[in-house]
Amino acid sequence: MDDLCTRFAIPRQYPDPPFAYYGDALARFEGIIGHAMVRPDKSDPAPDPRLWQTLEQRAALKPAAVSPPARPKGPPALTSREIEALFAQNAARIHAMDIAAGSLVKWLLMELERRRTYLRLAEPKPGTHTIGYEVVQGDRGAVQRIAKALGFLEVTDRRLEVRHA
Repeated sequence: MDDLCTRFAIPRQYPDPPFAYYGDALARFEGIIGHAMVRPDKSDPAPDPRLWQTLEQRAALKPAAVSPPARPKGPPALTSREIEALFAQNAARIHAMDIAAGSLVKWLLMELERRRTYLRLAEPKPGTHTIGYEVVQGDRGAVQRIAKALGFLEVTDRRLEVRHA
């Protein structure tokens, strides 16, 4: 657990109390969760206080309060049609990159999408390891955190650079 938190920049927290069913309240929670927190018909990891105490000790996890997701402020969320169009545009730009570099950028986009964060990629030079971007919606900080966890060489607020093989 400790290695996974470090490698993938997973916040070292879990919902408090760990035995409550949270459902939709976990929509934006980032950290460690168990099935019992998401689905009332599942109970693994087992609802045993010793498990969560062990995780606290071995992976430095801390309990975190969970509240229902706040209503979004600012511009309205992208529609599914807008997300599809953005995906198609980004896919074409990824294909112009070096194959390995484009694959890593694709992984980044997928991880960001799970967090409802969307990027618009710039037109790259063919075969390059670098691509520009802008955040269209979501958490700007997630771009840096996730890209660094994936092993990007450099990440700025407008540019991504993948290591050369």
